[in-house]
Amino acid sequence: MDQKESAVIETVNAAKPNFKKEELLNAMKYRYATKKFSEKTIPPEDFEVLLETARLAPTSFGLETWKILVIQDKTLREEMKEFGWGIKDKLDASHFVVFLARKKADITFGSDYIRHMLKDVHQVPDEVYEFYRNAYSNFSENDFKTLESERSAFDWAGKQAYIVMAHMMAVAALMGIDSCPLEGFIPKEMDRLLGEEHGLFETEHFGIAVMAAFGYRGEDVHRNKTLDHCGFIKVRRFFCRNERNIAVPLPFKFCQDSYSCIKKEQIFKSLLFLRGIIPGKGRRRCRGG
Repeated sequence: MDQKESAVIETVNAAKPNFKKEELLNAMKYRYATKKFSEKTIPPEDFEVLLETARLAPTSFGLETWKILVIQDKTLREEMKEFGWGIKDKLDASHFVVFLARKKADITFGSDYIRHMLKDVHQVPDEVYEFYRNAYSNFSENDFKTLESERSAFDWAGKQAYIVMAHMMAVAALMGIDSCPLEGFIPKEMDRLLGEEHGLFETEHFGIAVMAAFGYRGEDVHRNKTLDHCGFIKVRRFFCRNERNIAVPLPFKFCQDSYSCIKKEQIFKSLLFLRGIIPGKGRRRCRGG
């Protein structure tokens, strides 16, 4: 998009979705990281929905620090295989997407890009622009320290690209389209190939964050999804009274359905301590919180 353009997508009066929960969960169960794609192609109008999904995806501060390349040229795809140890089979998919992320110079407040996004795209008034200056500067320099280095800046911008990719993959699943997120490539070499050699992006402003293939599965799903229960942590905080009778928290975390993420010895010692069998300094009384 030209830096003088500003597009408005009507979202204020969008109808409230009314999907059944079962349908949504079934789409997520249907989705899997497709290893082999068929020759079937995604209709242009369907892929346009995925691109529109990317445009509507949220990003931190609304700065949209990402860009998308859709690689459809078969010759270029073949060249990419040399530097893509984990993407070779996926380059046969109907659509192959490369997600770019902006570099530090562009995401530092005061840059031409940030000014363009706030003034030309979001069209914020001067007082809001100053609010962004203070809030974003504090966020990037103090809170998250995203501007500490080129690497930290690119990682933060790359996170926004991952959000966009995740939205595209979720909507694809709802449409019965398969996908696979991809990190199996050599960033430096792929940046050189696509950016410098083929001129698809300016390497001083962008780097490749992640890739994804979209299409239709060319194989049967051979196993069910597995879930580590420790991904869901239910924290119950315990407090102990110290010698001054002040309640202090103990940093014990318990899984909702499994204790496998905590060493047995740690659990055993914790229980002994809570029962008063292993006393600390003085007598401590513990209670659950």
